Amino acid sequence: MVPPSTGPGHCPRGLAPWQLELAVGELLREPGADLSVADIANRCGLSRSYFERAFKISMGTPPHRWMVQQRVRRAAELLEWTDEKVCLIASYCGFADQSHLTRVFGATMGCSPAAWRRRRRAGWALAVAGPTGRTRPDPHRKATLTIDPASAREADL
Repeated sequence: MVPPSTGPGHCPRGLAPWQLELAVGELLREPGADLSVADIANRCGLSRSYFERAFKISMGTPPHRWMVQQRVRRAAELLEWTDEKVCLIASYCGFADQSHLTRVFGATMGCSPAAWRRRRRAGWALAVAGPTGRTRPDPHRKATLTIDPASAREADL
């Protein structure tokens, strides 16, 4: 009998560098694109199941979970650095709608997107207070990234 660690389908080293670069690029390319793991595996020249195992070895998490984590991370950045509505951020990051983002964000970050935004901004006020307790102007507060609603809707197509 062959030990499970050496049997067919075992991937001891994960994805090759070119496969990992291709997979990550595809997963990050279009947040709203309907690209399946099987499509990415096919582009890497692997079966879906082998690709999923190799991706998990390479990245520490399965491809779909990794992609969702990246979308939540991007949504968190946009919540922190912009004043855009949560529904636009959800669409821009590839979530079906605001409630989908809220559900996934809450499960990942432990609070709603709006609560996270409030906490981060409250943290900014504390972080920029000088030794006298007076608040200095926050240079990051001016940073804006406008999301064009039309392009956000196109990401859903």
